[in-house]
Amino acid sequence: MPTPGYVVCNPATHEWVAVPSSGWLCSGPPEGEDEDDDNREIGEDTYLIFDPVVSSHFQLLQFLMKASMLSEVGLRTYSSETGVWTDRSGERRRFEEGGESPQLGSFGTIVSSLGSAFVNGMLHFVIDHIQKDFDHIQKDQGLIVAVDWEGRTRRFISWPWSHSCCGSEAAFLGQSQGRLHCISEQIKGNSAQITIWVLEDYDKEEWVMKHSVSSLQLFGGLVNLDYTVVAIHPDRNLIFISHRGQKLISYNMDSKEVNALSTVREDYGITPYVPYFSESSVLSNKH
Repeated sequence: MPTPGYVVCNPATHEWVAVPSSGWLCSGPPEGEDEDDDNREIGEDTYLIFDPVVSSHFQLLQFLMKASMLSEVGLRTYSSETGVWTDRSGERRRFEEGGESPQLGSFGTIVSSLGSAFVNGMLHFVIDHIQKDFDHIQKDQGLIVAVDWEGRTRRFISWPWSHSCCGSEAAFLGQSQGRLHCISEQIKGNSAQITIWVLEDYDKEEWVMKHSVSSLQLFGGLVNLDYTVVAIHPDRNLIFISHRGQKLISYNMDSKEVNALSTVREDYGITPYVPYFSESSVLSNKH
C-alpha cells in the first residue's frame, strides 16, 4: 500500500506542485498485537514553512510520533530546492544531546490541535513536555518549542500562565502582527475566562496580557467544553472561535464586538489565509 504524498499550492495564483511521500506510514497495530506497544508509530504532524523574504523555496517538516511519550521523535524534511526527503532523526538527536540545555528533557508529543506559528524565522508549536527527574517523570503541558527550517530545536518558551494564577489551560498558539500570541482559558465561577497573551520581548521571554474576555460576554453562558479557539487574525486584534462545532464567530478585542461568520462542520483545519500573488517557478503546475 503506497503512502500518500502532499500537494503544495498557492490559491491566489492557482499554482501547485505534488510532493512525493516521505515513506512513513502510520497505522494501527497488526491483529493480535498490543495497542500499548511503546515502539509503535502512532501518527505524524507535517508543517509547511515558506517565507518569500528568505527564499522562493518551501520546506516541509514531518514529525513522527511514538506510542511512548519518552521515545524520541522521528523527523524528515522536504526541500523544494532539492526535491527529496531527508531523514534527520539521528541528526536531531545528536543536536539535542550536544546542545546547551540537555536538562530540558525529552521533546514530548506535539499538540497540533493548539495551532502553530512562524515567528522570527522559526516554527513554533506546543508540546506535552517530558521532564525526567531521578525516578520521577513530570509532564508539562505548557511548553512552546521553536524549531528551525531543518527541524532542530532552537528554543523552549514557557506558556505565560506561569506568570499568572494557576488553573489555566492552553487553548491556542498563533502569530499576529509579527509577534507570537497564545490564548489560555480558565474556569471562573459560572463562566470560562479567555485570556490573550503577546510575547512583547522575544529574547527576554516577556509575555504581556493583551486582552481578557469571559464566555458570558461571548456566548451568554457557561461553555466549558463546547467551544474551540481556532485562529487569530495575522494583522488585526481578532480571534476566531468555533462554538459547539457548528458556528464560527469572531471577537474584536478593540471594539469588543462578537460577529457570527458562518456555519462550520469541524473545529479543526481552520487557518488564516494571507494571499501571495507572485507566481513561483517552484510550483510547476497551474490549474
